[in-house]
Amino acid sequence: RLLEQGREVVLRSGAHAAGAHRIADQAGIPGVEARVDPEGTAEWVRARQESGKQVTFAGDGLNDGPALAAADVGIAMGTGAASSVLVADGVISTWSLMPLVAGFRASASANRAIRWNQARSIGYNIVAVSAAAAGLINPLIAAILMPASSAMVIWGASRVEASMESSQT
Repeated sequence: RLLEQGREVVLRSGAHAAGAHRIADQAGIPGVEARVDPEGTAEWVRARQESGKQVTFAGDGLNDGPALAAADVGIAMGTGAASSVLVADGVISTWSLMPLVAGFRASASANRAIRWNQARSIGYNIVAVSAAAAGLINPLIAAILMPASSAMVIWGASRVEASMESSQT
């Protein structure tokens, strides 16, 4: 599902190559790197960031701490090592990464709503303030209409939840 969202997914593991490739094949992950050490993974995260990428790193092992700390967003699997949970930005309490998929979807929906609300609010206020300044609207009417801008923003924000529910079906 992460790949369907257009995200780059790489499995980096300290395990033997055969095991890492078997897991990647089962999960449909195209990028696999095995027998990597913890500092190498943290360096890999930093190199991705230096190239302009935002890195979300999910890990469950004792050795994932440096990469979790280096990532833009570190996600520990709650079923893994306690040390990973301590350095991570968030914790997923299941063995599945589906909460991560849902989080990315929610984030994209919220970003769309914010951009749309900003554009709508700026446009509304430009028209309303210009009309009031030109004397086309009575100042009392303009004052009454001003909360309409806030109401439009609230309505737009409520659309985030509605769009999330429709995208999950």
